Amino acid sequence: MRMSRSIPEHNRPLNSVKYRWQAIQRATNKFHGCFKQVTQANQSGTTNSDQLTAALKLYHALEKKTYTHLQCYHVLSPSPKWISYCEQLEQKKSKLLSDSKKLDPPSDVSVPQSKAASDATATNAREPIRPIGNKKAKEARTEELKDTKWK
Repeated sequence: MRMSRSIPEHNRPLNSVKYRWQAIQRATNKFHGCFKQVTQANQSGTTNSDQLTAALKLYHALEKKTYTHLQCYHVLSPSPKWISYCEQLEQKKSKLLSDSKKLDPPSDVSVPQSKAASDATATNAREPIRPIGNKKAKEARTEELKDTKWK
């Protein structure tokens, strides 16, 4: 009884709490990625607090704002449910990356692409893909026409 009088009740709408949690979760997931990147660098002589400081600096450099939910991260990081959630996210990400690599056509295939499609493949690839020249495009087109004639 006594405690209920000292703590005021806040009736917040469900959507308000949901959106706040989504913002915290998004920031925490990004910070976790920064922390994981720093720990995987495995610099010799760094302590856990040094890695945490480096992860905070990396987050600030990437997001242009400071990570303010460090207490949330300390609560979530040892939690088995959150660890499995992060592993599922990594599996999804690696699956999407492997699928996108399978879908990328080889550079010697002469498929006409729009400017937007070529920009998208250029940003996904690590090396810039050089477009084929006019002569090669004409040769590929004539080969394609020859193949369709005989089919």
